[in-house]
Amino acid sequence: MENNLETELKSSIAALNSAQLEPVVRFLHLLLDKLVLLVVRPPVIAGQIVNLGQASFEVMASVVNRLHKYLDTSQDMHGRNSLLSSYIHYVFRLPSTDPSSSSPGPGGLGGSVHYATMARSAVRPASLNLSRSRSLSNSNPDISGTPTSPDDEVRSIIGSKLFHEELALQWVVSSGSVREGALQQAWFFFELMVKSIIHHLYFTERLESPRKNRFPERFMDDIAALVSTIAGDIVSRFQKDLELVERINTSLAFFLNDLLSVMDRGFVFTLIKTYWKQVSTKLYALQNPTLESLRLDFLRIVCSHEHYVTLNLPCSLLTPPASPSPSVSSATSQSSGFSTHVQDQKIANMFELSIPFREQHYLAGLVLSELSVILDPDNEGMFGLHKKVVSVVHNLLSSHDSDPRYADPEVKARVAMLYLPLIGIVMETLPQLHDFTGTTQKLISKIN
Repeated sequence: MENNLETELKSSIAALNSAQLEPVVRFLHLLLDKLVLLVVRPPVIAGQIVNLGQASFEVMASVVNRLHKYLDTSQDMHGRNSLLSSYIHYVFRLPSTDPSSSSPGPGGLGGSVHYATMARSAVRPASLNLSRSRSLSNSNPDISGTPTSPDDEVRSIIGSKLFHEELALQWVVSSGSVREGALQQAWFFFELMVKSIIHHLYFTERLESPRKNRFPERFMDDIAALVSTIAGDIVSRFQKDLELVERINTSLAFFLNDLLSVMDRGFVFTLIKTYWKQVSTKLYALQNPTLESLRLDFLRIVCSHEHYVTLNLPCSLLTPPASPSPSVSSATSQSSGFSTHVQDQKIANMFELSIPFREQHYLAGLVLSELSVILDPDNEGMFGLHKKVVSVVHNLLSSHDSDPRYADPEVKARVAMLYLPLIGIVMETLPQLHDFTGTTQKLISKIN
């Protein structure tokens, strides 16, 4: 009897793939709410949890793709379906993980919401290796044995599920058409994950807690694996399906931009580095302006973060030492001369796009490195990207100049020091930026 109930439930979920579109659209928000609920609070039949995370994720990916395919007229300027974006913005709420509470929805955010994420081990269990079976359940992998009744143990297992963690897990282990469907509409799942993260932090009062303690290690491992695989898709598919890759690339960049506001920023920088390394390796083997343009778009979005300047650690600059004291004897004069030489060398280093500079001011270093690479006279294939990369730098400088947070002259000077290597880059690429072949003289002659 119990097996029949489980089979019937999974068959009913799978049948949503072939449901008529009209009722799906009519009850879309309720349908998505129920699928989210099944991910984090699966039913218990005869004391056993029926794991529906994978089935729910598959159906969600299918429904989202069908809406994009058949309701393409209701998409915004970014290609997002208006019904789905409105669901994320206005409707989606964290479902209560208390098995005795009601279904998710606007009323499900009260004091009855209980989270038990930290009750699970912080060490990622071996059962969560990526080589595990694709039929992996979304139940708690740290609790051994199968409960025999819906008692407190079962409730604690169910109560330990968080939607963003389960979503990341199911996305990482997905394959075939399910994974392809999720990639097609990556923006939806990324935005859903970010909202779940923010709601979780807010309602558990962790927005003020140290960022390194906000998320379990297993979730961060899943995010790292997800970013790595998607970066690999961008590199391997940009020549086959550029339109799709452009959407994925943009969605990933906005996702990492959002994570900079809620996760440990050192960890997010490692995610950016993962993307950067994979794309750079491909560019080293294949100098392709299309891939370079994708990387530039990615960087432009990530650097649009509201705390871009702070992320670059402007207060820990490679500054020169204080001026040496005036010498009063020949011995001190020699010492002063040596100090002056060291000082001059350190000042010169501040204008170089050196490895220490790029490590200390990570995002600014990436921006200036891109400018240097694309404007390099030997990179003839990148000529079409000159205007694009110059616009990225120009927009950043303009945003700093108009930002009231940096209105104080001393603060502006500190921000400007992040761009000191720009002077050297411009001096080396002047022929790329201006024609010095006498055009100005000819123009003056015409005027006269």
